[in-house]
Amino acid sequence: MDVRVLRVLHGREARPIISIDVTGSLGWNMPKQWGFEPFTRGTQWMLVLLPAREGPTPWQLEVCRAFLKVESGVATGPVRDLTRTERVRLDVLASRIVAH
Repeated sequence: MDVRVLRVLHGREARPIISIDVTGSLGWNMPKQWGFEPFTRGTQWMLVLLPAREGPTPWQLEVCRAFLKVESGVATGPVRDLTRTERVRLDVLASRIVAH
């Protein structure tokens, strides 16, 4: 999957478009399994990425993490608890990530 990086909350990625290895991650219908809407063109998401261990792409999805939909600078989804939906501004979320 090719994605456009709009903002990096923690870590470093200088390229505006990156490829992510989603083999095995999205094949089992992760959105349905974890209760979030599917990724569609034009939507914005906050994802946790890890360096790929193998394969042609440099990044892979962190399968054990929730994916948060972003609208108008606010992330919505299971931020701290997988059983509860929360809304948090990206700048607040970034400060939480850096603090840990």
